[in-house]
Amino acid sequence: SETSIFEITSQKRDSGIKSYIGKGLENESLEIRFTISSLGFKGFIFDANRQDIIYIEPASSNKEKYIVYSSKSMLKRDYGPCHVSQSISKIPVTTLKNNVPLKPLEKKLIVYRFAVLATGEYSQFILNYYNIDESASDLEKKNAILAEISSAVTFINFILERDLGVSMRLIDNNEEIVFLEP
Repeated sequence: SETSIFEITSQKRDSGIKSYIGKGLENESLEIRFTISSLGFKGFIFDANRQDIIYIEPASSNKEKYIVYSSKSMLKRDYGPCHVSQSISKIPVTTLKNNVPLKPLEKKLIVYRFAVLATGEYSQFILNYYNIDESASDLEKKNAILAEISSAVTFINFILERDLGVSMRLIDNNEEIVFLEP
């Protein structure tokens, strides 16, 4: 179903940014969240049974090919030596002492409004990565940057909603603090 990361009044403006959430029909341990915008499709599938996240995102700026990868495959990369002197056991975030699952209270979410400032440098990086034409209007450029921000917020909300019962919504007129020039 469609879910928004924008305030209700912001939702009404035609930004072309849509976020969705879904659950597996045959396997309820699967959850998908994704964003569709002018930048294409960006999403992930969380598998609670395997404690893994499968990411899906454009492989290049032309959005003709997508890359799919697992968070577990990213953990296998060699990032150099680790200087931790003792081993740290992995404790799943979703369990307490004696393996009692944590459950959100009555499944009610606390919703917070927030703003994301985009610096000119960040905006230029996004515009260059997605080959947004320099002749595009400021509104088109800002919508592309908000699309990138919204895909990040979709992922952040997944974690906050699952672990803390909290959800975030971008404030009205967030585009006013998206700067285009470095």
